[in-house]
Amino acid sequence: MPNDELLKILFDTKIELEKTLNLTPNEIQKEALEYFKTNKKRIFETFISNRDDKKKLYLSAGASGAGKSEFVKSLNRRYNLNIIDTDEIRKLFPYYSGTNANLFQKASIKTVEYLLDNSFKHNYSFILDTNLANFSVADKNIKRALKRDYKIEIYFIYRNYNDCKKLTQIREENEARVVPQTVFIQKAKGSLDTIKQISKEYIDEANLSFTIIDLDRDDMISSSEIERVQSRLEFYEKELELYMIS
Repeated sequence: MPNDELLKILFDTKIELEKTLNLTPNEIQKEALEYFKTNKKRIFETFISNRDDKKKLYLSAGASGAGKSEFVKSLNRRYNLNIIDTDEIRKLFPYYSGTNANLFQKASIKTVEYLLDNSFKHNYSFILDTNLANFSVADKNIKRALKRDYKIEIYFIYRNYNDCKKLTQIREENEARVVPQTVFIQKAKGSLDTIKQISKEYIDEANLSFTIIDLDRDDMISSSEIERVQSRLEFYEKELELYMIS
């Protein structure tokens, strides 16, 4: 590399280092949004590389640390689909460290919406790796997919909440992915509430199915067994209540 080119890179490096050391939280948020706006093509090609147009949507649900990402990876090894995962999206943004994930919320949401828009536009199959902790958001995406004649499969992954929390702590040590206790409980409860609501509102929808995957019991319950589903979800709610007071 010519010296003059290397010198330019050196100066750019010093500018970036200065930013890293001195950027305020508000400036980091703005940088993330700007990165999204100016790198849409790269983001699209990173996350939407497989052009499967069979119109299938896979949704994960469950507490943080339940094993959703591991399930999604296992699923993807068999079907080789696009995975839209907020945790992976955040890693693209400059100045993301894991401990400052809250600063990338707006940029992450906009990126997910952009990827969803384009996946639906082209009828691509994909996996949305999420807690599914917000029913209104889940309902919006489900309705959108059904309107475009997608087949939807939802997988609620369960492990004992103490074990889930231990995994989040391991991730915090290894990857700096911090899940505060209040957020952990909020996501766990929200995910249960969403699945309960879906089981009521979409039980007769032919193009939607959901399955509980209990990793503690090596057990699976499909939406066709609705009484077992409801009974198991009630058990998980009691388990969460016990965890919260322990």
